[in-house]
Amino acid sequence: MPLSVSTLSTQLETARSDRSTVEGQLDGQEPKKNPRWRQANALVSTLEKRLETAQTRTKSNTSDEASDD
Repeated sequence: MPLSVSTLSTQLETARSDRSTVEGQLDGQEPKKNPRWRQANALVSTLEKRLETAQTRTKSNTSDEASDD
């Protein structure tokens, strides 16, 4: 079962915070060359896509229920 929009939003905020923490530890190194930053960035990207999908799914479910009436 997919996660709710609120759960995904919370996870996304945490992942963004973690990514910014890693960015602060780079000491002038390019982020794309750091494996910890790439992993943190990948998690943010994944959660953004999942959140977008969940929001779309929620909107379509709501519109389907409205048209059934």
